[in-house]
Amino acid sequence: MHLDGGNHAEQIVGVVLGAAKREMREGRPVTVLFTSQRMQTLGGLPEKLRVNEDRAAVGEAEWKENSNARVITAVLPSVGAVNIDWIKNLENAGVRDIILLSSPFYDNIYREDSLSILNRLHSRPALVQPNLHWLEVTPTDMKPVERLLDELHTDEGQKNKKPPVLPKVKDRNKLVPTLISALIGTVALLGLFALALPLDIPAGMAAADESALRIAVDAKGKISLSDLPSGITLPEGADPEKIFGGKHYPMSVRVLIDGETAFDDVFKPQGLSGNGRIVALEFMEVKAGVHNVEIFIKDDSDDFRSAFSGEVNFEKGKINLFSYNEDTDTFTVR
Repeated sequence: MHLDGGNHAEQIVGVVLGAAKREMREGRPVTVLFTSQRMQTLGGLPEKLRVNEDRAAVGEAEWKENSNARVITAVLPSVGAVNIDWIKNLENAGVRDIILLSSPFYDNIYREDSLSILNRLHSRPALVQPNLHWLEVTPTDMKPVERLLDELHTDEGQKNKKPPVLPKVKDRNKLVPTLISALIGTVALLGLFALALPLDIPAGMAAADESALRIAVDAKGKISLSDLPSGITLPEGADPEKIFGGKHYPMSVRVLIDGETAFDDVFKPQGLSGNGRIVALEFMEVKAGVHNVEIFIKDDSDDFRSAFSGEVNFEKGKINLFSYNEDTDTFTVR
């Protein structure tokens, strides 16, 4: 369905509701499915349900041949953009089934599709009726969607419908032990690096008049704020950055010793999708003595900012470790 004037959220639900009422007047049962652009793009939506608009859009299809029932699909930038009142209005209008198709909460740490809509559903239990279906699937797997629609298009499936058991939001805290384990591992790794510092000094450094400087970074980094699509109104407290995703900036580190650039490099986020932590451990030799050290960083769209400035005594044959503290946005030396 083409939406004149743009794909605004309220316009989308208006089109969905209008199409549903039109089909029901013709005596056709209607299923409304809300999902995200990401789900459609990655192949989690069956072919016949996909829409062709550039942004959020609405499509209508017959799920089974010679079936009187219709499936109306609304593809939004995010399932988290679904307004809880849409569900209420659709239920009151007599829509037979409403499906919320979301990717798993852990699928992307910069999105909160599942968490956002689940919080709202838990706060409105009266809307969690047998005709509401919660489906959380991997974005590349359309089979669970096909199985659910096949079941809903049978008499037995309609007869056996029950209110969905929504995942408890607090159960998502199971992710915390994993994060804690990762943090402990990182701290242990940095500890091993610290213990290994004396062993890492080149053999000729102690004999010569040399010391060394080491830069250590282990940071989450910053995410660029995503532009909120026109017409989308998010619930109070929702984070557009997490719902719609964002660009993970790399971190640039520049070290000046006595006013001259001694080190200048860029460290990118780890992970296949480039949204992991920024980890770096760099070594450089420095002539023994007292030197003025300045460290500048850039991890967003702004200019470099100062993260350390001061005189540091570099003792012969020893290393000064400059470690980045993300909480204070500074480097500390020891």
